[in-house]
Amino acid sequence: MTNNLIFPEGYAEIYQKFSDLLDELVNYLTLIIITSRGTGKSHNVKVKILEWITKTDRELIWLRRNFDNIRKSSLEPWRKILDKYCFEYSENKYKRKDFEEIWEAITRGIKYKKVMRLHFIELYKSEDARELLDKNTDIFMDEAIPNPKGKDKTNLKYLDDEDILYDELYGSAWRERPNLKKRLPRKIFVANPYDRFGPFMKPFNSYLNKNLKELKERLWKEKLIRIEVEEENLRGETEKSLLFLFATEHKRELFDKEWNNFFLPNEKLGIIDLPNNYEILYKLQGFYYCRQLRTGKYFFVSEGNNKLSAPRWTEEICLTNEDFRRSERKNKRLLDNQGLKELVREYLEDLDSNILRFADFESRQHVLFNVIDKVKLNVNL
Repeated sequence: MTNNLIFPEGYAEIYQKFSDLLDELVNYLTLIIITSRGTGKSHNVKVKILEWITKTDRELIWLRRNFDNIRKSSLEPWRKILDKYCFEYSENKYKRKDFEEIWEAITRGIKYKKVMRLHFIELYKSEDARELLDKNTDIFMDEAIPNPKGKDKTNLKYLDDEDILYDELYGSAWRERPNLKKRLPRKIFVANPYDRFGPFMKPFNSYLNKNLKELKERLWKEKLIRIEVEEENLRGETEKSLLFLFATEHKRELFDKEWNNFFLPNEKLGIIDLPNNYEILYKLQGFYYCRQLRTGKYFFVSEGNNKLSAPRWTEEICLTNEDFRRSERKNKRLLDNQGLKELVREYLEDLDSNILRFADFESRQHVLFNVIDKVKLNVNL
């Protein structure tokens, strides 16, 4: 028995591991849990949330990327977990009649005693959260790292401008702003190690990039790693954030297969440190296209990179009418379809020749997936 819950033999220990970790949430602004497949993380996190719902007055957000993701991958699994929680795990078993009066799982979330306590929110419509919430609300996201080969076709890649959508949602979850003593909402991301490129990983990128090789060997040997960094919250205060890595493989070839993408070196991703000597050639959808003066090679870097200073006369190349309308630069140019195809062909040739690289994760993800892939697939930008 664990916290007045009863589990089948062998399951209590793994639940307690995740339960204890989530109880530490009060100490961290962001908690990221990345584990090997088959650890039961999604199941156990859901059980812990149901415990919180029954024992506290907390409201929570269960976040997925889009509506189909919610309908197919959230509602039915939550109904199954509710049944197990109430009729198998709870020490005092529910009667079916009482269960139906107390709990209700619907498309928009889970109600407990007629009150919505777990809100199902789609990231692509993050602004909806403002209308649903009236107090600070913690955010949970399961399957936070998309599986590009997964069966769930609605969750194969990150959304366009996912970092902006996260920021909008987090701002909406912070409802009690006048109360300076009130703890800000916590952010919890749960995932398998398909990559390390999600916007939510940003606080850990610097540390991971510097220590990839050592961390991979340490995880193989120790199976569990905790990485703490500092992150600035919406009040401008510094708080701790935690990355929890948990591997279960006991054969090296299986471990490498599971974790290689997560620990893929930057050089294999075409990511470089920001060079010292470069010139900015133009701006494209919030990213600067630059040339290294010593080598003549090119790279993209995010406009948000604080190390970068762009001359005010820098040209902006606009890929859509909306880009052109929003641009505040006097020196701007709108590409037609032919110009867009020629630009992408140039990028592809330079990538093949290894003369085009990226100075941060954000620029790589945007240029490869939101520009090149969309033009190749003839999808609207």
